[in-house]
Amino acid sequence: MGRYVGLDLTIVDLRRTSLGTAAHAACVWSTPLRAQEAAPASQVDVRGARRTPAQAPKDATVAGSLVEHEELAAPGLRLADVLRGQVGVQVTEIGGAGAPATASIRGATSAQVPVYLAGVALNDDIAGAADLSRIPLWLIDHMEIYRGNAPLEADRLGIGGAIFFEPRWPRRTEAGAGGMLGSFGARKAWGYASTGSRDAAVLAGVSAEAATNDYPFVNDRGTLLAPTGQSVSHMTNADVTTYDAWLLGRARIHREAIVDSFVNATTRAQGVPNLALVPSREARVSFDRAIGGVRAAVPLDGDGTASLETRAALSLARAVYSDPLEELALLARRVELAGARVDERVALRAEVSRALEVRVAADVSSETLGRDEDGKADLRARRLASRVATAARKWLGDELSVQALAAAQCDGTSVTTTSTCDTFAPVGRAGVAWTEPTWEAFTNVGRYVRVPSLGELYGISVVVRGYPALRPESGISADIGARWAARALGETRAPWAALGAFARWTSDLISFVHSPQGYATPRNVASARVAGIEGQAGVGFLRWLSIDVSGTLLDPRDTTAGRLAVNDILPFQSRLVLVPRLSAESRRIGLYPIGRVRAEVRWVYQASRYADTAGLAVIPSQSSLDAELLAQTSNEVWTARFRASDLIDQPLFDVVGFPLPGRSLFLSLEAQW
Repeated sequence: MGRYVGLDLTIVDLRRTSLGTAAHAACVWSTPLRAQEAAPASQVDVRGARRTPAQAPKDATVAGSLVEHEELAAPGLRLADVLRGQVGVQVTEIGGAGAPATASIRGATSAQVPVYLAGVALNDDIAGAADLSRIPLWLIDHMEIYRGNAPLEADRLGIGGAIFFEPRWPRRTEAGAGGMLGSFGARKAWGYASTGSRDAAVLAGVSAEAATNDYPFVNDRGTLLAPTGQSVSHMTNADVTTYDAWLLGRARIHREAIVDSFVNATTRAQGVPNLALVPSREARVSFDRAIGGVRAAVPLDGDGTASLETRAALSLARAVYSDPLEELALLARRVELAGARVDERVALRAEVSRALEVRVAADVSSETLGRDEDGKADLRARRLASRVATAARKWLGDELSVQALAAAQCDGTSVTTTSTCDTFAPVGRAGVAWTEPTWEAFTNVGRYVRVPSLGELYGISVVVRGYPALRPESGISADIGARWAARALGETRAPWAALGAFARWTSDLISFVHSPQGYATPRNVASARVAGIEGQAGVGFLRWLSIDVSGTLLDPRDTTAGRLAVNDILPFQSRLVLVPRLSAESRRIGLYPIGRVRAEVRWVYQASRYADTAGLAVIPSQSSLDAELLAQTSNEVWTARFRASDLIDQPLFDVVGFPLPGRSLFLSLEAQW
């Protein structure tokens, strides 16, 4: 069926400070920029339960998750695969290797979840959502997921939280290169080199990736999700080619301030298979994106109790759709969209006393979106957004603390005239946290307002068409959660657990509906309520085995009074996602030269989803069994990895029943020095 084993040869140098050190720095000043030596060790005051995967470092008083680099290093791994196993997260993708992918959290759409790389927003102006397939895992040090409530570092509170990616900032001279061959014509090559020292370093990297994505699928011949007229076909016109280049720099000024800068350029060309599964022949699209940013963190005193952060970023995006046979229902044979975004930020942190920390931030951004159809200008849209926010945490003793975040935001959107502020809204949240050495509990209540992105209003993507009549959405959210981590016993992994519940009541919720042409369009739902329960737990036993489980129960309802549809379940939302994982690891194999062996099996189950508001089209439930195997030499120089995705070759679907690849195999060999 066109499958073959992939080979990934990688040479990397992982000599860098530990993730725990970076995470601690993020806790102190919400970003790993701050110099650790700014505060003497004798003055460090650490409060909180032991760190677990269920706690993200930027804000411990909200629900979050931390994904370390080790989980991102498997061969042939896509970011969509990583996020699919995270609690509260659902992923949408439209094909195999290199195909676009987006993430949603707690029933929010992907445009409602801001995604940041090194503090720069990746949500583009063309589709409104961040394309996760263009984030290079080889460059990422760790990932932080915040569910429901975003930290102050995000430029908006959001409806679904936020996702932060922190890259591997250069620290010394090192180099690496790799190549990959994978199932269904996937292949990739990349390389990087860095030079410098602790005080100043620069890293440059490039990658090239391509895939034919000619995997088999059940073809319903345009009768979407219907049980009749089906046969097995191979995906056509789904090939993808991507080129990526990165330049990162870090400099330490006067031993205190740290300045980070980065530039990224990405270009992609791909075929556009028809979502109704009637094979397209000549529909193509090309994407180009360039982003750059500079940020600086400056301690304002000698003991680390006050610091200043500044950031500036520029994003440029362009998409060109070529549809000579009019297969995509674009109403034009060539559609070109160009977007630009400029962001500026200033933030101040002050530790007023041992019991009170205050942070203040001001954000300003300017966005533009232009659309040309068949060479003629069709649209020129602009937006100016500004926000002033403050956050504080006050300790009322050794265990109890209260926290609050308040912001005033102003958005002006225009097509023909200039508007600086046509939507003004106060937003914020307040909460209480109880912290013990082995556990902590928190609760938050907040209000949010979100204006539709320019992409949701006027944009076009492979699977989404904009809707200019969208109204701003607003809502009230509440959640409660607890985390627990016991003491480690010998070499056994310490048991840990996290449990939370949430609810959100929304007016004019922006949701997506399936159109007869096979794409999705955003619409306002007059009234909606989304509630759910999230849980995670893990434990080690027998010194070398460990198991962890994550699960999400979601109840997304349309509560609009007088609605005509009998079905009240919001579309494109699975009401149950369950991910158990079993791993075994030993560092005492005694079989020279192997010193470490690790194996892992993960099962991802996703319940069925409705593809329309009436509940007539159903995307069936699906599950995937994935496995990984690692063997490492005693001196930790050589590491071999094997990965198999969808071992049982179950049919997998996304978006409006779009088929995903089946069983795929990958093998990697890495050298570290």
